[in-house]
Amino acid sequence: MSVSVLEAVCGTFAICSLCKALEENKQIKDLMVFIGRHTLLIFSMHCLDWIAVDAWMNHRMWIRNVVRTGMVLGCSLLFYEIKNAACHVFERHAKN
Repeated sequence: MSVSVLEAVCGTFAICSLCKALEENKQIKDLMVFIGRHTLLIFSMHCLDWIAVDAWMNHRMWIRNVVRTGMVLGCSLLFYEIKNAACHVFERHAKN
């Protein structure tokens, strides 16, 4: 029992130390902030990833996970950019 508590404390300390180290890197920090702010959009794209199942299905698990994650994040970013572009067009149109 005491070993598992010690492992949990050490694991928590390791994760906190990793997060502090990642926070110092501006590019990783900006990526994590973007993902945190757009979690619902990313989750929505994840729910729709069955549409492109042939693109990410592979016998190797790590390839499947990397391709699927890349597709979900890429589609989320693409949708985000299209939405922002449309909002800017509508804002300019409304001003005129």
